[in-house]
Amino acid sequence: AERGLVHLHAHRAVLAACSPALDATLRRSLAKGAHGGGDAGALAPVQVDPLVCSSADVALLACRFCYTGEVTECAFRTEARLLLQLLRLCATYQMPPALQRWAVDAALRCLHE
Repeated sequence: AERGLVHLHAHRAVLAACSPALDATLRRSLAKGAHGGGDAGALAPVQVDPLVCSSADVALLACRFCYTGEVTECAFRTEARLLLQLLRLCATYQMPPALQRWAVDAALRCLHE
């Protein structure tokens, strides 16, 4: 992995079904591959703006949610900084409302502790 980058592997269809913003990004990536003479099936990596989310744990939790539809475990449940990154990720990439609600609830619990 390049310095500061985390590589997560996920199925394009799963990400697209979970996030309209990722769907659009993935479609643009496919179009560039087809028109640029490259392999139309190959995808350029989707890079998340580090100002939105710089945590591998946060990105992994969001990716797992796309597959399962639930938060089964969270190592940063009491870390407000990371919960805020999850909220930014949800807002920026139009993640499912259930994940957004979970993030809001967890952040509020964290602030009250």
